[in-house]
Amino acid sequence: MVTEDSNNTYDSRPPIFGRTVSSTFPEYFSFKHQPPGNIRTCMIPPVVFWQVLRNLPQLLKLRFFLKKKRKEHAEDDIRVAFYSDNLDEVNGIANNLRHVITYMRGHGYKAALVGSAFNTRPCGVVENGYVILLPRVFSMEQLGYANSELAIPHVRPILRLLKRYPVDVVELETPSPGAWAIAFCAKIAGIKVISHYRTDVPTYTKTLVKAKWMYRYVLMLMQIFYGFTRPVVSPCKDYKNILHNDIKVPLDKIEIIRRGIPLENYSPDFRGKGTWEKFSDLQGKVRFVYVGRISKEKNLPLLRNLWMEFRKKHDDAELMFVGDGWYLEELKKDFASAPEVHFAGVQGGETLAGLYADAAGNALVTKPLNPLCALDSDIVLLGLKAVVLAACNTEFEFSRQLPCKISLIDLLRKVLGIDAGRRAGSAALAGSRGPDTRTADRRSNAVLSQVLLYILDVLCVHPGDFK
Repeated sequence: MVTEDSNNTYDSRPPIFGRTVSSTFPEYFSFKHQPPGNIRTCMIPPVVFWQVLRNLPQLLKLRFFLKKKRKEHAEDDIRVAFYSDNLDEVNGIANNLRHVITYMRGHGYKAALVGSAFNTRPCGVVENGYVILLPRVFSMEQLGYANSELAIPHVRPILRLLKRYPVDVVELETPSPGAWAIAFCAKIAGIKVISHYRTDVPTYTKTLVKAKWMYRYVLMLMQIFYGFTRPVVSPCKDYKNILHNDIKVPLDKIEIIRRGIPLENYSPDFRGKGTWEKFSDLQGKVRFVYVGRISKEKNLPLLRNLWMEFRKKHDDAELMFVGDGWYLEELKKDFASAPEVHFAGVQGGETLAGLYADAAGNALVTKPLNPLCALDSDIVLLGLKAVVLAACNTEFEFSRQLPCKISLIDLLRKVLGIDAGRRAGSAALAGSRGPDTRTADRRSNAVLSQVLLYILDVLCVHPGDFK
C-alpha cells in the first residue's frame, strides 16, 4: 500500500507536478551511484550484458509464453511499451511521453511507460498507474548534463509484469544504457523493437564533453544501436538527415512523426484569470516568460546578459522563469538586482497554461521546448539559440506547423542585412554540426543578441506590431 506521504517517502527530491506514486517495488541491490567520468562509462557494457545473461533462462521462457499469447488476440490489437532511461527526470522527453501516453490510453490504445527509477529513490515505483519506474542496478551522472543520469534497470521485475501485461512492440526513446539492456532482452523474448531519435546526442556530446574520442565513441555506439532498432522515428526532417548522413540509417527505415503536445491546454482563453498575479505584484508591465529546465545548456546565460542589457533602457517589462534546475540558485543571484525578474518554480496544468496565456501578445523567451504551445496561445516566439535555425526552416520548422506570428528571416534581414542574415544562419548550422561548436555558438549568440534586443525594444514600444 502507498501512504499519503509516499511521494516524499520514495524520493528525496521535492514532489514533481502531476506525478503520484501508486505502488512500489521491493528494494533490489544496486551499485553505488557514480559521478560523471569518461573512463567510468566503460563500466556500463559489462553491467548491461550481465543483466541479459543472468536473465537468459527467464527470457527464453517468456519468448515461448508470448508467442502463445499472440495467437490468442487479434493482429490489430497491438500493445506498446515506451522505454526511456530519463523518464524519472524533469525534461522535455519525460513530460512529452506522459502527454502522449495519456492521450493514447484515453483513446483506447494499450500503452505503458517504462523507465528507471532516479538515484534519489530507494526503490522502483509505479506512478499514476501506468508509469513503471524499475529498480536500478547501476547509475551515474550524465557527462556534461546536470540532474540527469545514465541508468541500467533490473530486468527481472519487468519480466514478471510482461506475463500479466504482454506487449507486442517496445519503442526505445534514447540510445541510453538502459535502452541497450531492454533492447537485447526484448529481442531474445521475441518482442519487436523500434526506436525514436528525440535528442541530437552527437551534437550534445560534442558541445558538452571536451574529449574528442568520446564523441567518436558515442557516434559509433549510436550507429550500432540504431542499426538493430529499426525503423527509427524522427520528429523532423533535420533529425532525419542526421540519422541518414551521420548515423547511417537508410531513408526507408526512418519515419517522421511530429511531437505530441496537448494544444487544447494552451489557449488565449486562459488569459486574465489572475495566474500571473500569483507570482508578480507588478502592474502594467510588458510580460515575458521562459518555460523550461533552468540549466546552462538551455543558453540561459545569453538570456541573462540580454535582459541585463535590455533593462538599462526599459523599466516597463518583467520576466518570469517557470521551471527548475541546477542553474536556478545561481540565476537568482545574477538577477538579485532586478526586481522585475520572477521565479515561479515548476508548474503544470491550468497554472502553466495561464502563464503562457497571460504573456500572450507579448513574447515567449525560450529555447523552444514547446514552441507549439506558445504559438497556440498567440505568443510571439523568441528562440535564444534555435531562432536562426527556425528562420532557415530547419530543425523546428515553426512556419510549417502553425502560422508564425513573425517572419524570423525578415527580422534577420531588417536588423543585420540580407548577407549578415545568411551568415548568421550559416553560423548556427555550423554550430550544430561543425568541428568548432563553441566558436560557432559564440558567433551565432552575438547575432541573436542583436536580433532579440531589437524585438524586445519593438515589443515594449509598439506591441501591436507583433500581433
